[in-house]
Amino acid sequence: MKTVRIKDVSVGQGQPKIAVPITGATQFEILQQAKKIVKYQPDLVEWRIDFFQKVTDKQQLISTAKVLKECLAGLALLITFRTAAEGGQLKLPVEKYYEIVQTIIEQRLSDAIDLEFYRNPAQITRLISLAKKEELTVIVSYHNFQNTPIKEEILKRFTAMSQSGADIAKIAVMPQTKADVVNLLTATSQSTAALDLPLIAISMGSLGKISRVAGEIFGSAMTFASVEAESAPGQISINTLRKMLKELRIK
Repeated sequence: MKTVRIKDVSVGQGQPKIAVPITGATQFEILQQAKKIVKYQPDLVEWRIDFFQKVTDKQQLISTAKVLKECLAGLALLITFRTAAEGGQLKLPVEKYYEIVQTIIEQRLSDAIDLEFYRNPAQITRLISLAKKEELTVIVSYHNFQNTPIKEEILKRFTAMSQSGADIAKIAVMPQTKADVVNLLTATSQSTAALDLPLIAISMGSLGKISRVAGEIFGSAMTFASVEAESAPGQISINTLRKMLKELRIK
């Protein structure tokens, strides 16, 4: 598997890298969460800006991102706007989504950016190219908080993402049965063998927790843990997750 560097972190090499989300609504809450997260030294910090009340205010977004980066003291930063259509916190016109993402890229507010893959193809292609120009790592993502597509559909989506020019492909889905979890893990293993980019695969909720710790076996290169606030159902606390990853490490 090809490895991708996000700042000093090699994604796709060794154990799955751990990202911890920030979900504060105000700059004060964001920085308070960041200070607590820094103590645990995850591989990456994900700022979920759809939780941020001032996200549509360009200057507030820029200023908050800058003080956050200072607070993180060198930890790699991934910025994600998860739209309501894919389980996020805020409904807004799709053009506003593109505008916000473009600001993050052009102002280089992060080390990596998450782009929802199933938006306007021309816009996503444009934003991927822009991010490459500004040297931001691009994660293209698909989230489904209702169910899990069949294995063949997951394979198809990972393949399409791999052809987009993005650096990393992410799929997070909600299982309804044990078979859903197996299908995601199987599709991830097959896609990892066939595709030349790191993959992130998450089966959400309690039923899917195994996917958050078994990435080294099945080919998921990153997992998401909580310090206090979860950003998705089924996240495991970072200390517990580290112990589980260590126990499952392939030697």
